[in-house]
Amino acid sequence: MKLLHNSILFLSIFLLSLLHTAAQAQQGQLIQGIWLGKLQIKNDVHMNIAFEISNNESQQLQAVLHSLDQNVYDIPVDEVQFDGSQLILQVKALNATYKGTLLNATSIQGGLAQNSTDAFPMNMKKVGKLPVAKSRRPQEPTEPLPYLSEEVSYRNETANVTLSGTLTIPDTAGLHPVVLLISGSGPNDRNQTIFGHKVFLVLSDMLTRAGYAVLRTDDRGVNKSTGDFASASIADLASDAVAAVNYLKSRPEIDKSRIGLIGHSLGAEIAPIAANRAADVAFVVLLSGTAVESVHTAYYEQARAHYQSIGVSPTGIAVNEKVLKAVFETIRSEKDDAKAMSKIAARFKKLDSEVAKLSPEERKLLELPTPLNPNQFADFLTPAYREDLFYNTASEIQKLKCPVLAINGSKDLQVLSVNLKRIERVLQEGGNKHYTIKEFENKNHLFQTTSTGLISEYNNLEETFAPDVVEYMVNWMNSL
Repeated sequence: MKLLHNSILFLSIFLLSLLHTAAQAQQGQLIQGIWLGKLQIKNDVHMNIAFEISNNESQQLQAVLHSLDQNVYDIPVDEVQFDGSQLILQVKALNATYKGTLLNATSIQGGLAQNSTDAFPMNMKKVGKLPVAKSRRPQEPTEPLPYLSEEVSYRNETANVTLSGTLTIPDTAGLHPVVLLISGSGPNDRNQTIFGHKVFLVLSDMLTRAGYAVLRTDDRGVNKSTGDFASASIADLASDAVAAVNYLKSRPEIDKSRIGLIGHSLGAEIAPIAANRAADVAFVVLLSGTAVESVHTAYYEQARAHYQSIGVSPTGIAVNEKVLKAVFETIRSEKDDAKAMSKIAARFKKLDSEVAKLSPEERKLLELPTPLNPNQFADFLTPAYREDLFYNTASEIQKLKCPVLAINGSKDLQVLSVNLKRIERVLQEGGNKHYTIKEFENKNHLFQTTSTGLISEYNNLEETFAPDVVEYMVNWMNSL
């Protein structure tokens, strides 16, 4: 009887398990699909956002976010929780969380919060398809790939951080040279997805086909990588790159004497720091890098170039620079955050009249409210920003002893190509004779072929990364 009782108990548990699994599957089917909503930022300001929810191979819910007005698609959602009523979607790359309640089969009521602020209302309706077509990205690789691709993870023990990424390796015998791709500003995924372009996915595909193993990783705090990106300084991110170099040296397929770093934008500022800390870096490629004694100088240059390109008057550009200087000069001289905010507010009051004289259109383009709001610049007071704003990128490049390739696009409006001359000068001052400087005509900040360089054009271009730039990089690396 005891055996029979246990058998009945087992059968009951088994049946309950099946019912629970069936209920979970039913819940998952209910929430799967495309959910379209308007993010209400102000009464007259909204953004069209869509979440696309599906099942992965393990039958677990997964999702991506589409910012339709910005033409940005497939931003990974890191966490999807749904209990049949409450839906939670967390997007670490945007530091954003959506929380909503399923009202019926086609309606969700909720809101989206970003950077720990109060949630903006965003109700969603289930739709059959997106209201606009996704942009074409013909350079993105498709299966089957002619090389090996492996999900990897490794530790930065000093920071107590685990980094996750993808290692692609040529499917040929022998040891392979390898490059680590280091992404630019903001919490980036391993593909450095920018305006719908998976820049590092395309770049790694081209480089791997050319015979190089490539490691690309999610920044700390993004997707499967642990840690907190918001509190990480340039130096902290450089320590993650050093951990990646150490990991690559442990791989049996890798030629340890040919480990290189390729950094883009902010990544081109991180790469020299990492190369100077890791003794075994064979070469460094700087894509749109700076060589300034203080990073905040680049902010002024970027602002001038960008606002001029979108039609802001010289007066408006000058006023905006005064606002930036009020912030940066105060942060540099005042170490106490509360006192710094108070001093910024006082300087802003003196600038309010100048901002008010600008046309409403220019104030909108410059994102300058009247009166000026010091809280708009509060993020610059965080320890990481304080450190980064005044980091001397020139001194790090000056220390480099390995071969260096520095590349810029002539149409780059984010990091101006004048930095190539600065990089060459500091390399010469450091005694480095193994460098190449190259400006590519009609290439923008993402190294797309363009006639304008406008940031607003990035998404509209089908090209993700110009093949002639990659060919030049590969030829240079092969010559070492």
